[in-house]
Amino acid sequence: MEKYVIPGDFDDASLKYLYMSRRLGTMRAAADALGVSPSSVSRQISHLEEKLGVELVEKRSHKVRLSQAGQFVYEYYKERLVHKEVLLTNLDDLKGMRKGHYTLAVSEGFISTMLFNTLATYATAYPGVRLDIVTSSTQEIINMVSEDLAHIGFIFETSPDPRIRVKFVIDQSHKAIMSNTHPLAKQDSVNLRDLAKFPLILPKQEFRIRHALSIVEQAQGIRLQPTIATNSILLMRELVKHMEGVSIISELSVNDELDSGNLVALPINDEELQDAKIDVITRLGRVLPAGAQAILDILAREMNKPQR
Repeated sequence: MEKYVIPGDFDDASLKYLYMSRRLGTMRAAADALGVSPSSVSRQISHLEEKLGVELVEKRSHKVRLSQAGQFVYEYYKERLVHKEVLLTNLDDLKGMRKGHYTLAVSEGFISTMLFNTLATYATAYPGVRLDIVTSSTQEIINMVSEDLAHIGFIFETSPDPRIRVKFVIDQSHKAIMSNTHPLAKQDSVNLRDLAKFPLILPKQEFRIRHALSIVEQAQGIRLQPTIATNSILLMRELVKHMEGVSIISELSVNDELDSGNLVALPINDEELQDAKIDVITRLGRVLPAGAQAILDILAREMNKPQR
């Protein structure tokens, strides 16, 4: 039987240079981030290719494009970084140091009392931990989580993605949001034909709710033309308070204003708009450090929902 010979060992520097080049897109960008010359990055990657006996980076391309072998090496080093992070934070936890640095990627619609309560509880329990919170679009959050640029993501339900794992789901239907003085505010529910008579302040086309609305519009033979379209939940919330308009967003996004009575949320008579969810996601296969897992534990208690 033919014996396979494992190529010579390789050092972490070569792996790091390949990893950073792939992550940042070019060897020059990797060199700037690492504080070395581009020739050093190129030389280290060439050295790694010699050691492994395979081409890792496709030649004649300004952007770093990995070969299949290069992608294997990139994924290997990424997993090493994750396991190292888990090891160090768990050791810190045993020593009672309570240190760590975690990134959460959050859809703006999830910025609510639920998130505030979770973060406040977490900050009290883990005063030495630093959290970075980034708001972005659903697709960008999925990309950040899958590339280990964020530990946890909070997104409105999207199409299945093989790179991520849904830890738990928060049921949250879309509703018609308006001021408490709006002509429709006293109704028990509304339909889209009711809403079409008033100025509409809607999310931009890339938001999931716009796709759901398009399906309903087509089924009912109506056309909703927003007076204002924006990617800012905050702006939508403020606009419906100051003009006789209606927005269609998650009730979770405006909980504080609903509790105060400034805004009203009415159910919309269409199942397509009632079946909305928020997914709390991590990368498939990633073992979270204890400090990051604690965020999910606190959120689950806040929601009183079991994790998967």
